[in-house]
Amino acid sequence: MMTTAEIVRAIHDLDDSGVREIITAVNIIYNMRMGEKLATITAILKAADRVRFIGSDSPILPRGTEGTILKINAKSVSVDFASFGRWRLPAMLLEPVARVLERYI
Repeated sequence: MMTTAEIVRAIHDLDDSGVREIITAVNIIYNMRMGEKLATITAILKAADRVRFIGSDSPILPRGTEGTILKINAKSVSVDFASFGRWRLPAMLLEPVARVLERYI
Protein backbone atom coordinates (compact mmCIF):
# COMPACT_ATOMS: atom_id res chain seq x y z
CA MET A 1 0.00 0.00 0.00
CA MET A 2 1.23 3.50 -0.83
CA THR A 3 1.86 6.07 1.85
CA THR A 4 0.08 9.40 1.74
CA ALA A 5 3.31 11.11 0.68
CA GLU A 6 3.69 8.66 -2.24
CA ILE A 7 0.10 9.28 -3.31
CA VAL A 8 0.62 13.06 -3.22
CA ARG A 9 3.78 12.72 -5.35
CA ALA A 10 1.92 10.52 -7.84
CA ILE A 11 -0.94 13.02 -8.06
CA HIS A 12 1.55 15.85 -8.54
CA ASP A 13 2.89 14.09 -11.64
CA LEU A 14 -0.57 13.80 -13.25
CA ASP A 15 -1.87 16.14 -15.92
CA ASP A 16 -5.02 18.23 -15.35
CA SER A 17 -7.44 15.56 -16.54
CA GLY A 18 -5.81 12.97 -14.27
CA VAL A 19 -6.09 15.28 -11.26
CA ARG A 20 -9.74 15.93 -12.15
CA GLU A 21 -10.38 12.15 -12.23
CA ILE A 22 -8.74 11.74 -8.81
CA ILE A 23 -10.82 14.56 -7.32
CA THR A 24 -14.02 13.04 -8.73
CA ALA A 25 -13.16 9.59 -7.36
CA VAL A 26 -12.27 10.98 -3.92
CA ASN A 27 -15.53 12.93 -3.77
CA ILE A 28 -17.54 9.84 -4.68
CA ILE A 29 -15.80 7.71 -2.05
CA TYR A 30 -16.11 10.42 0.61
CA ASN A 31 -19.82 10.95 -0.08
CA MET A 32 -20.46 7.19 0.08
CA ARG A 33 -18.67 6.93 3.44
CA MET A 34 -20.51 9.95 4.87
CA GLY A 35 -23.82 8.52 3.61
CA GLU A 36 -23.12 5.22 5.35
CA LYS A 37 -22.11 7.00 8.55
CA LEU A 38 -25.20 9.21 8.42
CA ALA A 39 -27.47 6.19 7.89
CA THR A 40 -25.91 4.41 10.87
CA ILE A 41 -26.31 7.40 13.17
CA THR A 42 -29.84 8.13 11.97
CA ALA A 43 -30.83 4.49 12.62
CA ILE A 44 -29.78 4.87 16.26
CA LEU A 45 -31.81 8.04 16.84
CA LYS A 46 -35.56 8.14 17.45
CA ALA A 47 -38.09 10.93 17.84
CA ALA A 48 -38.33 12.21 21.45
CA ASP A 49 -34.75 11.06 22.24
CA ARG A 50 -32.53 13.50 24.11
CA VAL A 51 -29.41 14.48 22.17
CA ARG A 52 -26.37 16.68 22.66
CA PHE A 53 -24.97 19.00 20.00
CA ILE A 54 -21.34 17.99 19.30
CA GLY A 55 -20.67 20.37 16.42
CA SER A 56 -18.43 23.42 16.54
CA ASP A 57 -19.10 25.84 19.36
CA SER A 58 -20.88 29.02 18.29
CA PRO A 59 -22.67 31.88 20.04
CA ILE A 60 -25.92 30.79 18.38
CA LEU A 61 -25.79 27.11 19.40
CA PRO A 62 -23.03 26.24 21.90
CA ARG A 63 -21.36 22.83 21.83
CA GLY A 64 -22.87 20.53 24.45
CA THR A 65 -26.38 22.01 24.24
CA GLU A 66 -29.00 19.33 24.86
CA GLY A 67 -32.29 19.06 23.05
CA THR A 68 -35.13 16.73 22.09
CA ILE A 69 -35.52 15.17 18.64
CA LEU A 70 -38.72 16.27 16.93
CA LYS A 71 -38.37 14.58 13.55
CA ILE A 72 -35.81 12.51 11.65
CA ASN A 73 -35.42 12.97 7.90
CA ALA A 74 -33.13 11.22 5.45
CA LYS A 75 -30.45 13.94 5.60
CA SER A 76 -31.25 15.89 8.76
CA VAL A 77 -32.72 15.74 12.24
CA SER A 78 -35.04 18.41 13.66
CA VAL A 79 -34.20 19.15 17.29
CA ASP A 80 -35.78 21.45 19.85
CA PHE A 81 -32.98 23.05 21.87
CA ALA A 82 -35.43 24.98 24.12
CA SER A 83 -34.08 28.53 24.57
CA PHE A 84 -31.82 28.12 21.51
CA GLY A 85 -34.81 27.29 19.30
CA ARG A 86 -35.53 24.53 16.86
CA TRP A 87 -32.75 23.45 14.53
CA ARG A 88 -32.43 21.11 11.55
CA LEU A 89 -28.98 19.50 11.68
CA PRO A 90 -27.09 16.59 10.14
CA ALA A 91 -27.24 13.58 12.47
CA MET A 92 -23.42 13.55 12.61
CA LEU A 93 -23.55 16.70 14.76
CA LEU A 94 -25.66 14.99 17.41
CA GLU A 95 -24.95 12.44 20.10
CA PRO A 96 -27.58 10.64 22.20
CA VAL A 97 -27.43 11.91 25.79
CA ALA A 98 -27.72 8.36 27.19
CA ARG A 99 -24.56 7.37 25.28
CA VAL A 100 -22.72 10.35 26.76
CA LEU A 101 -23.74 9.30 30.25
CA GLU A 102 -22.63 5.68 29.67
CA ARG A 103 -19.01 6.86 29.37
CA TYR A 104 -19.05 7.97 32.99
CA ILE A 105 -20.86 4.98 34.51
